[in-house]
Order: sequence, then structure tokens, then C-alpha cells
Amino acid sequence: MLAGILTNLIGVSLATGAIILALTLLSFKLDRVYGARWKYWVWLILALRLLLPFGLPLPQAPLQIAMPETQISIPQGLQPVPGLPFAQAASIAGQAGRTVSLVQVAALLWLIGFSLFLLHQLIGYRLFRQQALRWSRPVSNSQVTGRLQQLSREMGIVRAIVPLVSEKVAGPLMIGFVTPLLLLPHEEYAPAELSFILKHELVHLKRHDLWYKLLLLVANAVHWFNPLVYLMVREASKDLELACDDQVTRGTSFDDRKRYSEVILTAMQRQYTHQTALSTFFYGGVRTMEERFRNILNMKARRRGTVALLALLAGVVLVGGIVSCSTPGSGNDAVAVVKKSLEAERNNDFDAWVSTRIEEQQRAFTREANGTFGIISLMVHKVEVSERVTQVMKAQYSGSDLAQRRGWTDEYIAENMIVVYADYTVDYDNAVAPYDEGTLTQVFILVRDDPSSPWLIWDSAVRPLDSF
Repeated sequence: MLAGILTNLIGVSLATGAIILALTLLSFKLDRVYGARWKYWVWLILALRLLLPFGLPLPQAPLQIAMPETQISIPQGLQPVPGLPFAQAASIAGQAGRTVSLVQVAALLWLIGFSLFLLHQLIGYRLFRQQALRWSRPVSNSQVTGRLQQLSREMGIVRAIVPLVSEKVAGPLMIGFVTPLLLLPHEEYAPAELSFILKHELVHLKRHDLWYKLLLLVANAVHWFNPLVYLMVREASKDLELACDDQVTRGTSFDDRKRYSEVILTAMQRQYTHQTALSTFFYGGVRTMEERFRNILNMKARRRGTVALLALLAGVVLVGGIVSCSTPGSGNDAVAVVKKSLEAERNNDFDAWVSTRIEEQQRAFTREANGTFGIISLMVHKVEVSERVTQVMKAQYSGSDLAQRRGWTDEYIAENMIVVYADYTVDYDNAVAPYDEGTLTQVFILVRDDPSSPWLIWDSAVRPLDSF
């Protein structure tokens, strides 16, 4: 299951990464036409897309990336016994040396990287919060508290905000997802400076920008292996501030914008201590701050970017269906064959049933001997590929006498054998078919001539999946 999620994530990561790269390269031109707010929503859409580990609906992705199916053997005492048929090979599978695919190893590494990334960020946030609050005190300056309450009313903010002065912050910022905490490095500000600072932080609060940053962080954690996602987070953080600046300076004069830039410059010069990503603190380097100042001082009207945003949505759908990752020997085709076989049994359709078998069985099975299934009812609950049992059976048959008799090389088995299991409930006419009834699990081994050929059922057995 984890390997399947990883292959889907890689496809999503590659497709979304292409959009991130294109947007970043075009940012200079786009920013001259559109305001920052449209890109604020663009990054949000892309972050959400990165967190959805499934492909978007194109029937066949033009760019198919096959994941390597290299196997790694993990000895566990007993070794595979060559030349055994399916039932006997399966019975010792749990005791034989276990094999794992390279994709499964990569999935484990991804999970470790995801956990470490997220843990690092959350521990950093907790430590910063503890330090900031330990060395803080309530704001005693009535000018600060009064102006904060006035601006909150004007902006329609009803949540209670706790203003604090902390020795551990270098510039004004806000933390707290449930209870907003406004942290200030000191409480002596000129009236104009104070208004700009408080309004900036209140805009962040009103737009739920801390939750926005949390979403970006989780997307970055899931795709920690993709450098383009780090680029997206950096660009999104910058555009978050640009959009906030636009809202703070909306309707103001050029002189007010200059004073606002000076307030940011003063705060930037003091931002020398470590901060946390889960706060409204921001400093993106000299080049980014220059871009921010140009944006603030730009008095030209720019478009809202609604058409560009809709075009981006169409691009996400299109590009998301262009790239697809898959592991060789797995997929919906094998599952479809098993579903067809079960449906044929339920409908007592011998021709459809025998068409799902390998060619030698199609010739050997006859309607007279094999065409009466005796099924009264059959309800299928689940049909899925079992990657674990697939690897077990590949290990059992590789190098076996049976494989040699059939002309199966180890390379053939690695690419052209798959195990699908089906959970279903069946009721038989016992006068015709005295088989086990009730809810059963049937395991199917499917093979194919080569990767371009269809899957066909070679063997099957009714047995619990955990017995392998």
C-alpha cells in the first residue's frame, strides 16, 4: 500500500513541479500584470494538489514512468524450494527468505524523510514558542492595546488577541492557531509605525495565513524529496507577504507607502534571531525585500488575475494527467481480468471465464467438464493487487524446476508475474458444486508474455491472504 502511495505521489510531484517551475520562471512578467493575491491562491491550489496522492482523469497518461522493480532478498532462515506448484510454494512462503522491491525500500525511506521533516518543524515551533513565552510579558502601553482594539473593530476581527512583549523576537510577529499571540520586540512605537505593524499582523490573522503556512509545510513534508516544492514554499511565503502588503497599503498615498516601507526596513534590520516557519515572521533575503519594496511603492493598478487563475486550474488538470508513475507488473489491467473471471462465474458464462485463463488452459478446459459453476449468488467485496504476496511468489518461482520447464527466466518472472486477491461472498448449489461457501479470499497468479501483452490467470487458490 505504501509503495502504491509513493508511486502516485511521485507522479503528482513531477507534474506539479513542472507547473511550479513554469510559474517561477514567468513570475517577473506575471507580477507586472497581476497583483500578488492571484498567486496567493495559485500556491494554495498547488499545495492542495500535492496532498492528493492520486492521478487526475486522463484515460492514458502520455508520459508513463515505470518505477524499477529490482528486488532485494532478506534471508529469514529457510530458502525457496525449487519446482513446487502453487499450493505448496504458498504454504512455505511465510518461512522462506523474504524479498522486497526497490520501490518498497524507497517507500520506507520516503516515510522516514517525511517523519523527520515534520518532526523537525514541529519541534522547532514548540521550542520557539516556549522560549518566546518564557521571556515575555503583557503589553502595558495603553497606546498599543487601544490601537489594537480599534483596528480589530475596523477590520471586523472578533477573536481575542493577546499582545505580548518578548525578548526572544527580533520583529513583530503572530503565532497561535487557536489563541492568537501578538509578539512585539518592544512597546515604544511612533503612532504611524504602530498602525502599520498592527494592521499588517491583523491582515495575516484575518486571512488565516498561519493555517496557509501550515498547509505549505505539510505539502513540503510530503514532497521533501522534490526541490521544486521547496521553491514553491519560498515563493508562496514571499507572495503571502506581497498580498498582505497590498491589503495594508490599499487606498493609501505614496508618502504612506514610503513610511510603511521604512517600518519594514527597520524591522528587517533587527531580524537576526532564529524564527519559526509557523508564524507571520518573514524575511526572504535582500533581493526578496527589494521586490517587496517595489511592490509597495508601485501605484499602478494591476489585474486581479481571475482568468489566469482559471487557466492555472485547467493546467493542473491537464498536466496532472500527462505524467503517470507505475510499477512494472502492477495495475488495473490485472485486477480487471480477475473481476471479469468472477463476474463470468456469477453469470455462468463459460466463454468469458475461460478467456481470462492462459492459452494452454483455454485449450484444455471444456464446457462439458468445466462449464457448470453451480453458483447461486456471488458478491465481490474487494479485488486488489497484493504487492507483498507478488514478491513472495516471484521469489518462490525464480530458478525453480517449474520455471525452467516453462522457460521462465528470473527476468521474465520479475516483470511478468503478479498476484491479485479477491474477497467475496459466494453461495453454491451443493448438488452441483460441493465447495466452501461464505466469505472467502481467493488468490490469483497472473502472467503475461511481455509487458505489452494482456494479463491472464495462470493459477489460483482459495486461502487467507495472511497465510502467505
